[in-house]
Amino acid sequence: MAPSPSPSEDPNTLDDLSAAYDRLRNEIGKVIVGQEDIIEMVVVCLMAQGHTLL
Repeated sequence: MAPSPSPSEDPNTLDDLSAAYDRLRNEIGKVIVGQEDIIEMVVVCLMAQGHTLL
């Protein structure tokens, strides 16, 4: 019996995560315009289940 790939190696999971990241980044980019570094920090904070003050 072949071992199943770990979730971090599953291409579908990685594709889904990448798509979710892109959608979230695009939606936040509609509110925070032209500040790519800030958008990235907000997305990272949200993915880590943290808090951010805008």
